[in-house]
Amino acid sequence: MESKNLDDIIWELAEFHGSMPPGLVIGAYMVDYARELLGETKGKLNAVAETRHCLIDAIQVMTPCTMGNKYLWLVDYGRFALTLYDRDTKQGIRVYIDMKKIPGENYPELYAFLLRKRDPEILNDMRLREISNAKVIDEVNRAKRDILSYQKVEVKFPRKPEMLPSIVCRKCSEPFLSDGAGICTACDSKGYYTQLK
Repeated sequence: MESKNLDDIIWELAEFHGSMPPGLVIGAYMVDYARELLGETKGKLNAVAETRHCLIDAIQVMTPCTMGNKYLWLVDYGRFALTLYDRDTKQGIRVYIDMKKIPGENYPELYAFLLRKRDPEILNDMRLREISNAKVIDEVNRAKRDILSYQKVEVKFPRKPEMLPSIVCRKCSEPFLSDGAGICTACDSKGYYTQLK
């Protein structure tokens, strides 16, 4: 990224994210690696995140791809992986954490973090979590890209997401994007909230 070094970018990421968890630091190395491997694109850069956790913020800060401009797709496989690709050619680079490159004896904290095998007390004690996170981040900074692998891929998404027409819901009278249904998802008993009276 321009003249900024990765350490500076990681601090910007932490400011954007609101904290500096290990996943954010790993994400910075992943995005940086994918951008280097992909090189310049002829068309617009697009991205796919395979998790909804920290990695998605690294993508949004370190690339022009955001959820809002629809250049960032979320395919929540629960895997800490990303793909950067050229929207015109659909060809890109997928970067992922390679557990074969993370022996537990060399990176015990990182290994436990990635497999969610850290001491359960860490979940309830913020002081212990901060100590553990610092150890994981130290191991990530020691390993850098050595824990990552990549694949050359062709993405199956359409060149640009379909823009659905907006209609007014027959129940709530709010406009929503629809492929023909007259009732929005929230009113169709699939909403994420219940209205309080």
